[in-house]
Amino acid sequence: MTSVAAAFDSSTLDRDTDPCRDFYRYACGSWLDSASIPAGRDYVARSHELIERDNAELIQSLLRGRSQPEDAEVGRLRRFHSACMQADSEEDRSAATLAKWLDRIAHEPIDELLLALHEHGVDALFRYEGWPHPDH
Repeated sequence: MTSVAAAFDSSTLDRDTDPCRDFYRYACGSWLDSASIPAGRDYVARSHELIERDNAELIQSLLRGRSQPEDAEVGRLRRFHSACMQADSEEDRSAATLAKWLDRIAHEPIDELLLALHEHGVDALFRYEGWPHPDH
């Protein structure tokens, strides 16, 4: 696997700020001035955004690699990923899955349907949770 070298990114610095007076503004000021909170999120964190993006790129590079992997497990993951990518689009699979469940809802007895939904991790109509009694 390819290793990624860490490097200092000076683009975040606000060189107009005295680091002895406000080190945080000095270290992050340029990024703070240009950063915006993405829709649907209540915060933005540069380090998390970069890590998520870099991890996604590395995973895709690993899964779509063409060279013979040194690790047999990587080869298995690539074959699995490739097989999934050859299937119809995610939107088509989602529509087909929804149609299948709607048909089952219309035609199956409720107890069989609830059992099937719960087996697929869907807490339909009820959910069972258990905790140890505090006196035991």
